[in-house]
Amino acid sequence: MPMYDYKCSDCGKESLVVLTLKEHELGEVSCPGCGSKRMKQLYTPFIAHTAKKSQESFMRPFHHDVRSTIVPISVVIGLTAMTCSSFLHAQDFPSDMARGKAVYERHCQRCHGPGGWGEGPEAAELKVRPANFHAFRSFLKSDEELLRTIEHGVVFSPMHSWRGQLSDGEMQDVVAYIRLLSQQGR
Repeated sequence: MPMYDYKCSDCGKESLVVLTLKEHELGEVSCPGCGSKRMKQLYTPFIAHTAKKSQESFMRPFHHDVRSTIVPISVVIGLTAMTCSSFLHAQDFPSDMARGKAVYERHCQRCHGPGGWGEGPEAAELKVRPANFHAFRSFLKSDEELLRTIEHGVVFSPMHSWRGQLSDGEMQDVVAYIRLLSQQGR
């Protein structure tokens, strides 16, 4: 039977719940801690469990030791991507703030909003919220991290790659404009 991760909106407890597909479709899940029906599903990697011993022993190492499996694979993929990808290098001239603003308004504002708060007109329709450039974790990102996100996108989110649609200069200009937005709201 499938297992789903849920978080209670009332008590904040995260729970692993075993449900049939029909129970999951109906969405009638109660918090084992407080009994509340206000449960929000968390999106996590899918893990299959079977009754057959051969398949169960095959899946067990992945299920019980997810971190030791995923972390090394992620590191290898990341290092490979870093050595093989074309990095954006600093421009030889200062960023063009006006062009950055124009690019932001044309491509980014629909999701991230005019002030960069992650509340654009299309944000409510997205399952994964757009980045709020005023949030502490966004503020801590380096320009290279922001450029990499714009260039390659974010896996499993609506933030797609802009490589091929924006020039290197336009991407750097929009990063400069995002920095300006994040400082204006403080």
